[in-house]
Amino acid sequence: MFRLSLKDVWRSWPWAAGGFALGAVVAYVLSQLVTPMYQSTAVLYYALSFGNTAGDLAQGSTYTESQMLSFGELATSQLVLDPVIKSEQLPITSHELANQISVATPRGTMIMQITAASADPEMAARIANAVAVEQKQAVESIAPRKSDGDSTVTVRIIQQAFVAEFASSPNTKLNMVLGALAGTLLFGGGAVLARYLDKRIKSAEDIAKVTDTPFLGTIRQIPEDSTNALIVAENPRSPVAEDFRQLRANLRYATMFRYPVRLVVSSSVSGEGKSTVAINLAVALAESGQTVLLIDADLRRPQIAAYTSVEGAVGLTDVLVGEQPLSEAIQPLGDTGVQVLTSGPIPPNPGELLGSRSMSELLQLASNKFNVVIIDTAPVLAVADAAILAHKGDGLLLVTRNRKTTTTALTKCQAKLESAGVDVMGVVLNADRLTRDKNLKYYEYTPKEPSPARVATLSASTPKDPASRTDGSENGDASAEATSRTEPTTSPKA
Repeated sequence: MFRLSLKDVWRSWPWAAGGFALGAVVAYVLSQLVTPMYQSTAVLYYALSFGNTAGDLAQGSTYTESQMLSFGELATSQLVLDPVIKSEQLPITSHELANQISVATPRGTMIMQITAASADPEMAARIANAVAVEQKQAVESIAPRKSDGDSTVTVRIIQQAFVAEFASSPNTKLNMVLGALAGTLLFGGGAVLARYLDKRIKSAEDIAKVTDTPFLGTIRQIPEDSTNALIVAENPRSPVAEDFRQLRANLRYATMFRYPVRLVVSSSVSGEGKSTVAINLAVALAESGQTVLLIDADLRRPQIAAYTSVEGAVGLTDVLVGEQPLSEAIQPLGDTGVQVLTSGPIPPNPGELLGSRSMSELLQLASNKFNVVIIDTAPVLAVADAAILAHKGDGLLLVTRNRKTTTTALTKCQAKLESAGVDVMGVVLNADRLTRDKNLKYYEYTPKEPSPARVATLSASTPKDPASRTDGSENGDASAEATSRTEPTTSPKA
């Protein structure tokens, strides 16, 4: 089962960092757009002026404390706010003014804090003081009376509201911290969730989580078109060409160096680059001295002729139906040393042709003439062609593509091949982004061609007359080297 690893979580850190910065910036900008508000607070003290004994005082204190919440509600009522609006000539209603007033009564005390907020710091202080005065008068007017007519509750203003020097809101620093945290959670968490839900294969580790099939290598991303499909031949010193040579080396170990070998190349779905891999792997094998035949057995959507720019009118189907012999249907792929057998005309019954006895005889004949036969065929999940041909060959090379092949598709492909009894020789990751690994940068280079001046210097320093050498052993070494260069490099057939 494909699970999210700590490495996948760590790879989401750029999104988390971006969300952190973006959240802080957005919070700062929004804070600057908000109108600053100032707050001023007036403090009142409530006392019961009834009785002189300790019991009376305690009873009065308890009564006053129990009434503090009611007194607080009174501070935002029309009884208190209407006189304030009139005295301060405020162009608002009592309901709107109540939204600017907050009342706090600390638990267990007879203290009341009346706070007023306004965009004008002086107005905030004036409103708080005016509400405190009206609150004092309102409470004393409605409280119970003593026998002499005086109020039993006395209210004192123990602190006048003063003009605030700094705005109480917005709190830009706090908003930036909260915005940064929110951005980190949103973007970082979203990236982690996206990686968890993303079933696309992006590395060799992803492949290892799905299948135990040997991993044979990675190929860097190259555009798949007819102009650069022959990357090994057209740009042999490129990093991509080295990737195919590495694949060639790994494939030799997978085949236990046995020749001839018939290798079927396929993928789970279309568009994963199997034809490009087949072509360049064939060229890389030919570079090592093997005789190679590349067969386009994808009789549904053939691509070899288009990618290699060879004539595709006559090919595999003509040989299978007996219209052309194999020797006349194959074509050289430039000077690469690879022979190509294109698909030929698309038949109405591809599966029957590929599973026929004629196909088996053709592959046997090809194995007698070539060290390596590479067979490009249709995707595994699309049709049964790959499974049919794999039984006629020595193994199947499965191509996956970075950020296209999904773990679901690879799992289904593996199950289908296992049920068909197909020997999967290995898996290749195509279009991989190897540059993300800093440890690989040392190897990612292109050798430079020597300058003309350097070539001239080397030519001038090299003796042209063998007789001018005084050491006979040097002549012998040179002759041995020349002889070694003229020896054939084709490996013997098994």
